Amino acid sequence: MSNKSGDSSASGGGCRTLLRLRPVDWLEEADRQLYLTTLSTGNNNDSRQRRRIDFVLVYSLGVRDSAVNKQRRQAFQHKLESVGFIIEEQDIVGALESRHNDDNDDDANDELTSTRLFSRRGRKAKQQPPQQQSVKRFVRLHAPFELLLELAEKTRMKLPIEENRTPSVPKMPFDYLMSWLPFTKIDCTLFPPEQHYFLAEYSKTLRYRFEPLFDTVRGNSRDLYFTPAQRSRLVYDCLLRTPFETTIESETEEQQVLQGTGDVKERRVLELEKIFTGSSTSSGIELLLRDQVYDDCYPLHAPLLKRIEPHMIPSWIMMKGEHRNTFDRMKLWWYWSRISNVFKDQPVSHIKDYFGEHVALYFCWLRWYIQMLLLPCVLGLSVFFYGLWAMKHDVPTSQ
Repeated sequence: MSNKSGDSSASGGGCRTLLRLRPVDWLEEADRQLYLTTLSTGNNNDSRQRRRIDFVLVYSLGVRDSAVNKQRRQAFQHKLESVGFIIEEQDIVGALESRHNDDNDDDANDELTSTRLFSRRGRKAKQQPPQQQSVKRFVRLHAPFELLLELAEKTRMKLPIEENRTPSVPKMPFDYLMSWLPFTKIDCTLFPPEQHYFLAEYSKTLRYRFEPLFDTVRGNSRDLYFTPAQRSRLVYDCLLRTPFETTIESETEEQQVLQGTGDVKERRVLELEKIFTGSSTSSGIELLLRDQVYDDCYPLHAPLLKRIEPHMIPSWIMMKGEHRNTFDRMKLWWYWSRISNVFKDQPVSHIKDYFGEHVALYFCWLRWYIQMLLLPCVLGLSVFFYGLWAMKHDVPTSQ
């Protein structure tokens, strides 16, 4: 089901009103941007039933947009809806380019700064000659939980099947040394120790083995079962295979096949099977980006509020987990990526959950590489300082 919202602009009052908000209000606003504007159709419409934005597609509207590109986009997004994606569109108008009156420059700058509320500092835009309005349409995709399970089965992703109560985690000799240094430890309340599970390739025939962990792995909601990195990987893997053919033969063949199945779920499973087993040459988001049908596509990151410090947020809000999606990135910014945390241990499990295994593996290797260089560094410095001391007693050097 596709929803389309109108033009998005800064709220009335501009930056002067927004800057008077409390840090908690900023946090709620940042968390709101990670979800679609429409709630789910379930019985419970609280904040936990909101639909997280998993991926964003961007394209420009205007005279340069050809009819062929429109047909490809329509066919591509129709395929995504047929497999179960929830699509919501939003148009963003270039406000600064549409200003023709110099007296409204202050309002334009206020709107620009308010849109950059979550950046470190906003710079005033330079005055430009009046131009035609540029409109960007943002197609926001949400993958429901059942669709993510089906994509995990198609891609043979390994998911937790049972808790490992006796994990065997080997420790390096340097880890024992780090345990004696208190300034290297991270806060265990914000970064709890990783829970270990036995993993297995997901299969719908063995769903009963995986289902007990759906609501307990990372919280009390199924929306937290898949990490942000896993959600982005599964959705992007589906985008790489989704066809965008617009021929009459393919449409008639598709309609004939779908008419034979009455259940909506069966149709969705059949469409997903065709995407992963088809051999169409006109498929994939990469081809659409190459042909400039879409300008860009990217997973949606949580906003980074650099002006907010940990002491500004009450501890009960951090522990409650209501804004966990926003805190996932904020905690990494506060306690990991800053230069002041250079001597602290790395929260590898949280890096893996947010950025993925490849990024976490890189930082694990970088940490091991630096640890292995400590001993040669100490030996090299000792030889250097010994040379400086011996230079005073060396007769040829003193002469």
